[in-house]
Amino acid sequence: MGMKRLFVLLSLALSLIAMQKAYGELLFYDDFSGIPSSHPLSSWKVNGTTPQIIDAGNGIHQLAVNENVELVAKLKLLPANFMLESIFTLGPGELDNQSIIWNFGDSYAHGAKWSASLSPVDRNQVRVVLDVEGSKEDVTIPLDVNQPLAFNVWAENGKLGISVNGSPVVDVDQAQSPPVHAVWIHLQNVDGMAPIEMSRVRITSPPADFLNAILSKGHYIADTLDFDSNTDQVAQESLPVLKSIAEALVAHPELKLKIVGYSDSRGTRKETLELSRRRAESVKHVLVTQFQLNPDRLSAEGKGEKHFLASNKTATGRALNRRIEFIRQ
Repeated sequence: MGMKRLFVLLSLALSLIAMQKAYGELLFYDDFSGIPSSHPLSSWKVNGTTPQIIDAGNGIHQLAVNENVELVAKLKLLPANFMLESIFTLGPGELDNQSIIWNFGDSYAHGAKWSASLSPVDRNQVRVVLDVEGSKEDVTIPLDVNQPLAFNVWAENGKLGISVNGSPVVDVDQAQSPPVHAVWIHLQNVDGMAPIEMSRVRITSPPADFLNAILSKGHYIADTLDFDSNTDQVAQESLPVLKSIAEALVAHPELKLKIVGYSDSRGTRKETLELSRRRAESVKHVLVTQFQLNPDRLSAEGKGEKHFLASNKTATGRALNRRIEFIRQ
């Protein structure tokens, strides 16, 4: 993988973080970029030839599909409003033989009620189709398919839509969108010479409102707050999350908060405890220095891998366990 493609891939990953500022609760997550090639596909049921996790260069791993395959996500019923985010790289083979199709339905066995597909027309264009029970919205847009792309699908307040690389492409009104019990992806690669590569998939639902959660429950988990990889630096794309929290605190000067950092189980207990502490301190530092909150209203501590919310054996579980919690004092 060239440096330009690596930069684009990392930029897309960061853009997904920025988009997630409006979506919070994590429903499904799988990230292939940092896992070994021997890692099992524990988050998916595979129908077809099992894809391989490959080293795409510069230490970045991706799931590679050389043939037709369907991957069924292991999840339960999705809420009416959700965002599905995914990153792909198309192979340099015959473009008319490649396509990416996200399917949504009440069960895999009964087939899709609606779907979102992307397929290249040539190296500078892609065709995007939103198909709701046979009624199709079909759009062709300019896009450099030599670079990684973010293909996102969403349902919100009776609308279904698709965005590519952060830009809305198509949406339809669907006042009674079919309930989604099953999500699966069909990756078509008839050429077989160059794989379609998938880097990450994440499904989230709208978060709870910070102020309502603090006032009614006394605590709030900031699912959308991210840090630069393996550091305690708050990602620039997450600053809007802290800005909204700061604005709520300015409006309610009586509130004092403890900021608690948690981690997954990767690393020693000492390492995870220290990283979680530094991340909590970093959040406090940003709220004080960038948003001018009184430091006396905030305290910070780290709890490492204690009080985990989910199993650390899966990517989804680890992502849930890496979190910042605000607790009313």
